[in-house]
Amino acid sequence: MSLQRCEGTNLESVLEEVRARFGNTATIVEANRLRKGGVGGFFARERFEVVVDIDEDDPFAALPTEVPAEYGVEATEDFCERLLSMADDVSDRDEPARPGPATPSVSTEQPEFAAILGSITRHMDGPTLPPGQAIDARALARVGLPEDIRRRAASGPAPLPGTDPSDWLTGLLDGLPVAPPLPQGRGSVIVVAGPRDAALLLARQITAELGLDPDGLVFASPGYRGRAIPVERRVTTVEEAAEARSSWRRRARPTVVAIDAPTGQREEWARQVIDALEPTAVWGAVDATRKPEDLFEWAEQLGGFDALGVSNLDNTVSPAAVLRCGIPVGRLDGRPATPLQWASLLVARLAS
Repeated sequence: MSLQRCEGTNLESVLEEVRARFGNTATIVEANRLRKGGVGGFFARERFEVVVDIDEDDPFAALPTEVPAEYGVEATEDFCERLLSMADDVSDRDEPARPGPATPSVSTEQPEFAAILGSITRHMDGPTLPPGQAIDARALARVGLPEDIRRRAASGPAPLPGTDPSDWLTGLLDGLPVAPPLPQGRGSVIVVAGPRDAALLLARQITAELGLDPDGLVFASPGYRGRAIPVERRVTTVEEAAEARSSWRRRARPTVVAIDAPTGQREEWARQVIDALEPTAVWGAVDATRKPEDLFEWAEQLGGFDALGVSNLDNTVSPAAVLRCGIPVGRLDGRPATPLQWASLLVARLAS
């Protein structure tokens, strides 16, 4: 047995090289996202590396073993399963400028690992368009894509029936507005506004992502009487919000505040609380089933959002309709809203 490394500028190209070079003899043992070069953490180039274990006793180990098309879907599924079943370690690290140990910073329990495994699944066994079915403007409108993206799609060749449209969709969505990074500076306040349960869920996800103490999450609501959130972590009036903000300025880490602000209700109160909190960033927790026109109006009433976290995506035929709001989408059911994640979400609907 021996370890072989394949490296490239994106994960898809690295996996393609692994498959072409080693085929079914490869066992993925590690996948890394590297940042090379740069000065003081800036201008670094991101690259991906996959480490595979090769059975040198296999006489065909050195031969390319691309699964022939005539072997059908079962062969592809078998190959994909072999990779996924053995992918047991993923790290996200800076490659040191000088020789020395690299410190893994991402475990298999974090979102980056799930994203990489999702990318492997999509790349090795993505949905294909049924024979005779092509993607046209009506199909793109049905899943909710805005008109400017549909026009861009119409200006070039669409994927052929019987092919996987994932790469085409990823390129099409590459120009989506990007949510700004979550602030992490001293005294920062991150507000998450939305219906109670959705706002709390997104706020907890952000708290975990930033490595903050979950017991530090604050909930703002004029009428909450539950026991899940203690009184000392509640804000019920505008005056309390202003007083709390004054003390939070001295905190070394950000404070995350979930505001109970369902669409069409308590908007004036929520807007006043948001203003009193002087937030560094404001996110909206939205339901994918709501009309984009209603979401945009609600966002305007609350003073605007830096980004949206969208949930309940499985319960709508047009998950991309939220993009018509013109507000960057930062999370899709808790996962980073990358073009790859959007493509994975939409391709299944277009291929059905």
